[in-house]
Amino acid sequence: MALYPCPECKREISTDAKACPHCGKRAGWEATQERWKAMPKALRIGIMGAVVFFALVMAVSNGTDKQPTNAPAQAVQAAATASPKALDGRMTIQPGDWIGYRDRDTLERATKLATQGDKAAYTQLMGNGIARGICTMFKPGEEVFLEENALLAGLVKIRRKGEISGWWTNFEAVK
Repeated sequence: MALYPCPECKREISTDAKACPHCGKRAGWEATQERWKAMPKALRIGIMGAVVFFALVMAVSNGTDKQPTNAPAQAVQAAATASPKALDGRMTIQPGDWIGYRDRDTLERATKLATQGDKAAYTQLMGNGIARGICTMFKPGEEVFLEENALLAGLVKIRRKGEISGWWTNFEAVK
């Protein structure tokens, strides 16, 4: 049995606990399992986005042979009207219990354990990861910066404000 800090009250709780005994916040496997159920939906959204992007690229490239385009000027105008938040990669953690992992392989391993229903292995990975500093729990509303994305896999790498290293998590965690 490993201990880790509750994402809500920061007191130590067991990795076996279904909820924090101090504040009642849902924790561990039960809270995380709900997020894994959404993963196929995220994958579908990523694939649809890629298809739309590919279709737009094809449509634009077919039109360039027929007449000159003003694409550079349009890109500059779009950037000028975009919000500063979109331009610098600032994002916000969404409500819920979101976990980040230092490397993508560990996140994918945790996802596999969760989808296989191996609660003991997942709990051990998460508890050991928090103790060793290779995984973290994000707070809803926390400001983060987008570092990398793997939209087809439904993953993003984000960095907390003031930190230099990033964390891999599900792209639904940020807005």
